[in-house]
Amino acid sequence: MNNCLILTVSDVRGSRQYSVPSNIKQILYFVVSIILLVIAGTIFYIYSLQNQVSSLEVGSTSTHPITETNVSQPTVVVQETPAPPVMPKEDKLKLIRKAILLASIPNGKPFDYEKVSSPFGYRTHPITQKKDFHEGIDFPAKEGVAVYATASGLVKYAKNKGNYGNYVLISNSYGFKSAYGHLSSYSVKKGDFVTKGQVIGYVGNSGKSIEPHLHYEVRYKNKWLNPQSFVNWDVSNSKYIKARVDSVDWDNIFKMVDSVSSLSIK
Repeated sequence: MNNCLILTVSDVRGSRQYSVPSNIKQILYFVVSIILLVIAGTIFYIYSLQNQVSSLEVGSTSTHPITETNVSQPTVVVQETPAPPVMPKEDKLKLIRKAILLASIPNGKPFDYEKVSSPFGYRTHPITQKKDFHEGIDFPAKEGVAVYATASGLVKYAKNKGNYGNYVLISNSYGFKSAYGHLSSYSVKKGDFVTKGQVIGYVGNSGKSIEPHLHYEVRYKNKWLNPQSFVNWDVSNSKYIKARVDSVDWDNIFKMVDSVSSLSIK
């Protein structure tokens, strides 16, 4: 009996005793020990998880977030591009008006000349030696120098015209026309629309001429004007022409230009 485990079972019918071998006793102790170890391990694991959750909550409130590499990343500063200044409406109108005038009415040089050999008005003709009226001005230059349109417009004439030689006539806007004579050749034809600054021909010595030069004219309502005032007029002095040329209805022209300018910014 010393090597046996005695189990006593009691119920309403009385008590009964059972003899269990000693090795069963060792097995029961082992099972109970395993159960206790499992319970203890479970409690320790739960406590460990609670600590990890607490540390994550604390870290999420930190001003320095944790990265995978635990290396602080460089700060990228994004600079906003400032918006361009808004141009007042009145300034826009002035720019548009200036652009329309200088594109539509003859102005500036037909090429980069050095001097005027024959001015506008009455003069002694270099060939006939008689006094006559010179409808334009003459710019001497080497033959073949490119000649540029001084305003945009429609080519009305592009062929030989007697004393004027190879001749190009352009109908510009607001009643103006510009003409180019004694050309060696022309690069446009009747009906072409040309823009300001476009090459329309080349300096020559065709027609009634004693040296290569360009004969240049400016007309308003089929009346000849002194081209020199228009040659001296360009983007740098847009108000110059009204004070210099009083035979043109500038007020009416400016009203028409202002109407177009106003429509362009609506």
